[in-house]
Amino acid sequence: MTAYIYLVFALVGFLQNGLGAMLPELMSSMDLDHGQAGMLPAALLAAFGLVSVPFGKVLERWGARPLLLLAWLAILCGAGLIMLRPTYQVALAAMFLIGTGMSGLQVALIPALNHGCTAQLFAARLTMVQGIFGAASFVGPLLYAGLLRFGGSWRWIYMIGGALAVPGAAAAMTLRFPGPGPENRSASTGSTNSAPLSITAGAGQPVLGLLYFIGMAMYVGVEQGTATWISAFGQEYHGFDPASTGAAMVSGFWLAFTAGNLMAALLLRRLPGHTLVLLLSGSGIAVLLAALYGPPSLSFLSFALSGALYAPLWALVYAMAFDELPNDHSLLSGLLTTAVAGGSVVAMGIGLVSDFLGLRAALTMLVSSLLFILFMGWRRIPQRPPVRPAAIP
Repeated sequence: MTAYIYLVFALVGFLQNGLGAMLPELMSSMDLDHGQAGMLPAALLAAFGLVSVPFGKVLERWGARPLLLLAWLAILCGAGLIMLRPTYQVALAAMFLIGTGMSGLQVALIPALNHGCTAQLFAARLTMVQGIFGAASFVGPLLYAGLLRFGGSWRWIYMIGGALAVPGAAAAMTLRFPGPGPENRSASTGSTNSAPLSITAGAGQPVLGLLYFIGMAMYVGVEQGTATWISAFGQEYHGFDPASTGAAMVSGFWLAFTAGNLMAALLLRRLPGHTLVLLLSGSGIAVLLAALYGPPSLSFLSFALSGALYAPLWALVYAMAFDELPNDHSLLSGLLTTAVAGGSVVAMGIGLVSDFLGLRAALTMLVSSLLFILFMGWRRIPQRPPVRPAAIP
């Protein structure tokens, strides 16, 4: 089961994050401006916002297997559309379908990964998932660059992804998944408000649900906003060739992303999660600014290092949410996956702002997202008990 989950997230990383390396070619071949190009990753991530909470209800009512089959079908259809008619409008629809499938996979499999775990072990497992996700994301741009050298095109990446959807669905038919336990039941039994931002913990804490929703959206915006625009930034500001140096920048980001997750998995044995959130988000701000405003060599290295610093934040925010909101994890998984749509807003916003102020200024906006994540780590610092005055003898 765990191996299957890891392999699925590898495929998700492969499909989702090869797009950053392909974006300059897509802009050139389809004659797109920054705003139009930003709509491609936005369409993929927007699917998470529309389908994740309904998928959470499918999970709690019917279990993981039907949801996984539906997700694999969506990925197969999206990849097929790209292969049959690679126009901009069709690519938007295909990205939405692929994003729908990715959302279903994540909503179905993360609660299974949490089954029977302590909060610390769950955080470590999620960090490992992110590491595998990053490793596959590292391979995607390199494979894309290799395909170009042999006369291939960006569409071949999605042909491979569509082909892998078939064995993924076949494996889902044979595996045994945990059924909805008491911690996952909710609206179907009348015990929980089913509104997306009313995930409860005990007496009910909708503000916490909203806080973690925003935090997850901020994280996805930073990760995808950086990875999507690295190659285009290098081309525009430093004259890097997108098919070689640009693809290497994207791969370097995801290689460091993988290493950062593995390092965080080790650090979680000694440090609490909120301390890591503070260290990583604070360092991430400094490194992002160095990447955007430094010379070419520093920019190249800083973008790679930023991947290592961002990488564990997804797992840490997810684990903090499951720890602080211990009930209704099916709906909570749907809520947090919905927040991935925040990445679509950021990716689209970067494209639109860059058409007026430039890509460097647009990417600088990501500092605000990292500041919000820094705040989330700060609020989890245990409060010291008040000092009582000494008793008068």
